[in-house]
Formats: sequence, structure tokens, C-alpha cells
Amino acid sequence: MADERDEAILSRLDVMAEYQLLGVRFATDEPRSSGVIEAYAIDREERRPSAFVNVNTGRYGDSASGKNYSLWEFSSTFGNIGVRDWKEARDHYAKKVGVEYRKTGIGKGMSLPPPPGESSKEKSPQVKVDRKPPGTKKPRKGTDDPATQLEFFPWDAGHERLANMWCVKHKKGVSVEAIKLCGGQLAYYPCRVNKETKERIRGETKVIALPCYQSTVQAIPVAWVLWALNGSHLRVYRGKDRPADLVKMKSVGPTRGTMMGLAGLQAIQRSDPAIVAVIKTAGPSDMLAVISAQTHGMRLLFPVVTNASSETGDILASQVNLLRGRKVILSHDADDAGEAGIEKWAMALDNHCEVVQAVLPYTIEKKGGKDVRDFIVDRRGVARA
Repeated sequence: MADERDEAILSRLDVMAEYQLLGVRFATDEPRSSGVIEAYAIDREERRPSAFVNVNTGRYGDSASGKNYSLWEFSSTFGNIGVRDWKEARDHYAKKVGVEYRKTGIGKGMSLPPPPGESSKEKSPQVKVDRKPPGTKKPRKGTDDPATQLEFFPWDAGHERLANMWCVKHKKGVSVEAIKLCGGQLAYYPCRVNKETKERIRGETKVIALPCYQSTVQAIPVAWVLWALNGSHLRVYRGKDRPADLVKMKSVGPTRGTMMGLAGLQAIQRSDPAIVAVIKTAGPSDMLAVISAQTHGMRLLFPVVTNASSETGDILASQVNLLRGRKVILSHDADDAGEAGIEKWAMALDNHCEVVQAVLPYTIEKKGGKDVRDFIVDRRGVARA
């Protein structure tokens, strides 16, 4: 979340115009009501726009690569405004719009010059921005902009080898190629901002992060599913004075109603004529395993997606609309939760889709039953660690 100073600067900037000056090409002339406007990626040539700018928050996102920048980070990375880092970039824009500070310290005692036509002798009121409309519930910490908890870094050769080792040792049946097809990125986690100095502190854990989309891939991911790159556990905090849970996979951001599998979602939303059926798996690990087992041709015929909020999570209208009119193959775990999830999805898609259940050759267990990744590994004869 932007602090008070960021909001003051952004409120006086024409964010769209500033990004155009930095070299961003937009696909339309006006942003949507949400403030998001489609754009072409800054770092590659493309026929269809895969990047986006939110003119309200000033953030640039790239759904194909998962990159996400504030205006300050973007301008210091891609711009030519003569700054060395995001802090200098923010100062540059603050000066441009006349945001000034008293000596009480950064972020405190902020005042703005009076609008044109008003007396400069009048004391400028402190800027106060309502983050949420009256009556709305305050979101759980960390869900407003999950990308702020991550610091993405590129897929270089060394890190790709580490990701391959993670697949071999910790996620049998999964390939690095499948991770990338699902929009997977590498990042440091958990990142945070020091409340006093405003310095961004890099997280100590390197993670594989898969994006989750609320309604369309033509938007910035609203959540990310994470695995530690070294195979260690991640902490899930349950509240003050309560011990943290240690998990192999966790999410940051609100996953309710979200979908995963970037390449598959893009194919569905393009209405590719080659699609025979959509495979919807129980979760992200299964999704990655199925994609890894497919040939290139099979991926065109059978795009693979999943929901991010567990097998029995809520199913929203946007998820049903995504699959409407398609043949959908449901593949869930061989346990009670998997059976409940199959029934829930079959009922939700009834009268909207042709639904087929992929029956795994395993006994239905009470909990922790085998899944489609187990089936793929067993068929291939891959030994488990």
C-alpha cells in the first residue's frame, strides 16, 4: 500500500501521461472504472497487450511475466529521468507536483501548495485519503497488494537449475517449463517496509510464485501461491501469541474465487478453436504435473487450470462464466475432500458445461488420498524422494 506521501504525489500526477513519457504504449485511451488500463509490455515486442497500469495506485503489472512495479520502481528501472533508485524517482515526482515536507521527518507534517487561484498565504491542509469507502470491512493484513510482499528476480541459469532441483526432489512429475507456462516467477519473501525509515526490506526466502487471477488474466494478479525454492517450510501466522504453522505451500493475497494456469486461462479467454476440453485439477501441484506430462499439441487441445482456494473452496460466478459452454474434465484427489470438491464443481457447472470426472485408480481415503500427480509419477515409474 502506498503511504500518505505516495498518495499525495499520485493524486496530482497524470499517471497515464507519465507512463507514456517513460515509453509505455497503451492499448486504449481511457482506463476502466477500476483504474486499470491495458498496455504493451515495456521490455518486449508483442501484438497483444499483456501489461497493465492502474492509474489510481500508479502500479505497472505484466501478467505474462508476473512483474509488478510502482511508478517509482518502474521509472528508475526503465525510465530516462536521471535517477538511481526508486527513492530518487519518488523525490523527482514529488518535486514535479510540488509535494513538500516540513522538518518533522519523512511522511510527517506533509503539506501541499494551494491550487491555482487560491491564496498562497492560506495554510494548506494536510492530505488525508480514505483508503476504503465508509462501511467497508478492513481487509486482512497483506491482502491489499500481495506483490508488495514479494521482490521478483529473473530466471537466470543458476536459479533455473535450482528450480529444476526443486522439481526433481520435492515435486516429482513437475517441470520448470510448466511453472513458466503458468506464469511462475522467482521472488524473495516475505518483503516488508520499515515503518520508521520507509526502507524496503528484502525477504530472506527465495520462492517459486504462481499468480492467481480474480476474473481475467488481463489484470494484475490478486494473489500468489508460493513454495520455498529450497524445499523448506513456509510460515503461516495464526495471530498474536499463537505459534505459526509450517506448510510446504502457502498463498499471499485473497484466493477466494481465483483461477490459476496462465497459459490455459489465456487460451480459454481467447476462445482458441483447437480446444477440445478444459482440464480443471484439484490444485496447483496437480495442474503443474498435468501440464508437464502433456506434449505441446496436447496443451493446445486440453488447456489445464485450477482454482486457488482448495478443492472445496467457494465457486464464484466468474469461475463458472470462464468455463461456460466448454467440456470440462474434473480431476480431484482420491479422498473425502476430493469427492466433495468434484460434487461441488459438477453442481456449479451443471447446465453451463459438459462435465466429465477423471476417475483415478485409487481407493478413496478419508484424508490425504492420492492425486493425479501420483498417477503421473506412478505411470512414469519415477521414484519418490
